[in-house]
Amino acid sequence: MECARRFLSRHVDPDLNVEQLPILGERLQLPEGWQYRVRTLDEDLRVGAHGDAHIVFDAYENNYQRHA
Repeated sequence: MECARRFLSRHVDPDLNVEQLPILGERLQLPEGWQYRVRTLDEDLRVGAHGDAHIVFDAYENNYQRHA
């Protein structure tokens, strides 16, 4: 399963900013088998829901949506 970040939240950590995203994974306690990766896309990623949208949140209330 792959998820794409939809929103960056500053609710839990008001100092969190986009420049910190590459190292955010060091601060997260991910479930076994999960990994946090950052990459810069060459084109827009369109993540739509075909039926139910599968949304997960991390400990900082950042929002990710599952995509195929």
